[in-house]
Amino acid sequence: MYRSNNNPFITHHDAFKDVLDDAPRLIKVIDADAHEGPVYVPDEDTLYFTTLPMPLADPRPGFQNVAIKQLALNGECFPVAVANLSVVRSAANMANGMTLDHTGRLVICEQGTRSEHGGISRLNLETGVCETLVDAWAGLRFNSPNDVVVKRDGTIWFTDLSYGFLQGFKPEPLIGDYVYRYDPCADRVSVVADSFDKPNGLAFSPDESTLYIGDSGAIQGPKGLSFIKTSQVWGCGAASPPHTPTSREVWRGLRPLQTSPWDDYLGASP
Repeated sequence: MYRSNNNPFITHHDAFKDVLDDAPRLIKVIDADAHEGPVYVPDEDTLYFTTLPMPLADPRPGFQNVAIKQLALNGECFPVAVANLSVVRSAANMANGMTLDHTGRLVICEQGTRSEHGGISRLNLETGVCETLVDAWAGLRFNSPNDVVVKRDGTIWFTDLSYGFLQGFKPEPLIGDYVYRYDPCADRVSVVADSFDKPNGLAFSPDESTLYIGDSGAIQGPKGLSFIKTSQVWGCGAASPPHTPTSREVWRGLRPLQTSPWDDYLGASP
């Protein structure tokens, strides 16, 4: 692991320099209440994101609100004026992670609240119409869906963990903290991984043979979630049948880093 002078990024492998180029810069885009789910739409030159949870004027505990906002960019002209920021959905059911499907619609992880179920929804950015795709598995309501990716075959993969309950805005979980695959053509949802502590971020490898799953459950405070700086990232055969992830390997772990053949590849975590 190393960081050169005037470089704001930490490099764990020389190949990362091909991504950064010779003179990488870290630039503030805008001061905003951005929290999760950043999605850039090239055709619009627009960035979508979910906002920080904010308490409502409701006397009952655990009621918060998250909005989905869009930021109209102007190429590489930064910072962006606040006037370029607008609200897409003012009440987005505690939305968190988001991504685009292959037709340009926004796929959203809605964590839900004590009065509204969570699930995976899809927003048409042209018409503003939002539809719920799936909100339960085997008749049991999801906990609080967190992150989502869409495979080239159109299937939707997402994590569902109990952060909503731990943070006080969802009831006690009915099911475990799992990773799911939803097939919108067959309207079928399946568990693809059920042995993580707190499955969080998701990403497919370029050939989609591996699904990388971040597990952020290593540190759990007594009064709710304690966020951590680094997480375990696993590789699972994405083509495996449900409940049977294969080739599970630790690619990056919590400090201190455990000895593995991949330590030399990624280096220590900051």
